Amino acid sequence: MNIEQKVTSLELSKQLKEAGFPQRTAFYWWRPNFTTNNWCIEYWQSYPGIIDDRVIAAPLPCELGEMLPSQLNDGSYWELHKIDENEWQLGYGEIHSNLWVHHVEADTEADARAKMWLYLKEKGLIK
Repeated sequence: MNIEQKVTSLELSKQLKEAGFPQRTAFYWWRPNFTTNNWCIEYWQSYPGIIDDRVIAAPLPCELGEMLPSQLNDGSYWELHKIDENEWQLGYGEIHSNLWVHHVEADTEADARAKMWLYLKEKGLIK
């Protein structure tokens, strides 16, 4: 598995940045210049020190997990399920019930967690 499959997709990373997700993560999407649309993944230690539209945080699942509340105000807890190699489900609900109040699906674990963070942010369930 390559690093692009372990971090959030470029599109979701852009949405996270726009929604205010912290931009200091272990990896980031990097576009060396504004004239090309070629994005690549870099490790933060190689960060060029540029804060602009050429750099977007690419969080790992563990970094996103730290940002998700374990329990919401309605008493629901989150559960993550790997259905197969390319299907992940994350939902908030009663523990082990599969009766989810809030639910997302994605191709990767990182994207499932990112989608949930965006959903909770949009609904005002996290700050």
